[in-house]
Amino acid sequence: MLATAARACTWYIRQVDLFRYLAEREAEGLADAMSPRHFSRGELIVDRQTRPELVCVLRTGTVRLFHRERDGREVTVERLGTGQLFGVTGLLTSDAGGLLAQAETDVDVCVVDGRQFLDLASRWPQALLELATRLGVRVREADEVMSRMAPTGARARLAGVLYRLARTGSDVHPGGGLRLRGVPRHADLALEIGVKRETVTRMLARLEQDGYIRRFGRQIIVPDPDRLADDFDLPLLDGSG
Repeated sequence: MLATAARACTWYIRQVDLFRYLAEREAEGLADAMSPRHFSRGELIVDRQTRPELVCVLRTGTVRLFHRERDGREVTVERLGTGQLFGVTGLLTSDAGGLLAQAETDVDVCVVDGRQFLDLASRWPQALLELATRLGVRVREADEVMSRMAPTGARARLAGVLYRLARTGSDVHPGGGLRLRGVPRHADLALEIGVKRETVTRMLARLEQDGYIRRFGRQIIVPDPDRLADDFDLPLLDGSG
């Protein structure tokens, strides 16, 4: 049983490009220190009480990284898929109360004690350097999300999400404007901007009333992204996806 688990973790370790240059023996050594675990949808994988600190390689499913405010508000920072690494941010930074991880779907992960992971990884300087670089990017992105949350109201945060989707994930609509692809559910938007689902529903109705968006069923069209960015003082993004 243990040998089967190690083989499964070895395969998934190979999917993490951070470890792409490890020799077979080194990959197996890391896999031997890891154990597979399953988390059900909605279950916390990393929280402020997690002991010992866990480093996880995501095998299947989707994990949400988020920050929880003192008042209980949750702000989504990133969503992770197969082959991505998490848990190390809190281990290597002083912000121990920072990013938490929750299973957004049923997930399977390979986990290892954080200190043991660092001891193993210290044998591969190139891996540590790349890990530090990625950690810096993730921390910076989290800081940017939180800084956007602080000075603006919920309506402006929602406008920012719609603008980003219009610029990075949309198609030109025959009737004018940009049609968002894969419109998030109201509940997902609420998690991302730190409000209740009912608040998102009301704010979307108000944005539509004010002409910032048009809605057809679940479709959302942004008629003029530049106007949206200008009126809500949003940083401009180039191009559209």
